[in-house]
Amino acid sequence: MTFSDIFKSSFLENVTAVSPLDMVLTITLAFGTGLFIFFVYKKTYQGVMYSSSFGVTLIALTMITAQVILAVTSNVVLSLDGRKEVNDNMRPTINGKGSYEVITPKFQKLVAGRGTKDYY
Repeated sequence: MTFSDIFKSSFLENVTAVSPLDMVLTITLAFGTGLFIFFVYKKTYQGVMYSSSFGVTLIALTMITAQVILAVTSNVVLSLDGRKEVNDNMRPTINGKGSYEVITPKFQKLVAGRGTKDYY
């Protein structure tokens, strides 16, 4: 595996890695959570500064945030500081040696374990 293999596809191509069932479940749970937040807001601010349009916005933001988190967490970001020499210089281990040789096999094992998910 080369350093450039780590960046072989874009984020948007992998949004399909999330199943439709996961999306529906996430939207449903987020809607329920948003309703709870809305009712707490309504009870707390009724008669003071209550705005029904802001309450609807709270629900929508909860649902949108849940979908973004679902898409982002289905991917893994592996980060090196550059070539072996650069990484070893920037990230020494506790005994002062370079970390590239320690980290790279672990990255490769993680990539192999992701199966058909090619974004890592």
